[in-house]
Amino acid sequence: MFDEHSHNKRTFYSAPQSVMSFVAAVLEPVLTVLVFLLANVAVGEPIDRPVQVLCFLVVALTFPGRNRFRENLLVAATEISLSWVTVILILYLCGYATQSLQLFDRVAVLAWILTTPVLQWVSVWVGQLVVGARAMKPKNRRSAIIVGAGALGVKIARSLNENHHQGIDFIGFFEDRTGDRVQIKPGDQILGGLKRVAQYVSEQGIQEVYITLPLGQQPR
Repeated sequence: MFDEHSHNKRTFYSAPQSVMSFVAAVLEPVLTVLVFLLANVAVGEPIDRPVQVLCFLVVALTFPGRNRFRENLLVAATEISLSWVTVILILYLCGYATQSLQLFDRVAVLAWILTTPVLQWVSVWVGQLVVGARAMKPKNRRSAIIVGAGALGVKIARSLNENHHQGIDFIGFFEDRTGDRVQIKPGDQILGGLKRVAQYVSEQGIQEVYITLPLGQQPR
């Protein structure tokens, strides 16, 4: 249930696991390891045990990768950079503590550090293009209703309408309340009262239901 006091915007687009979720989970660690291996090959370094161990550490630190295919690209770039800096600092501390920093070619490591976040961002951008193209196909679109036409319900409706490319078609609200407690905008539709929700979802094949009533109204 979405509570009117919740501010977690990621919840708006939470969904069951999918192919894209799986791709996002493995993309970051696989890409990071692949870039490191290619950097070593490019400078003529062997893929020896220290390199292999570092690859295992990278996978442990980056798996599962975060699904950024619905994020703003600028936000994604910032988060990728911060996450990557954190990973590098952890690896550096591990290398310093074990006195193993000298086992790795500096040119390969520097190329890896500079190239990886850029390629991660590019992969997010390409992923967003794929997700957007897929979401625009009629067979892949999902219909949605919102139960509760208060401030949070209106906020979610606006977000859904402004992000039409994400594959969700907002149909309307279900609400029993009237007056100032209902904050719908011109063009928004009240489809009925709460008692009609289940029947409407079943008859119309609605795939997304956002419940935005306050927790204090849970009996409703």
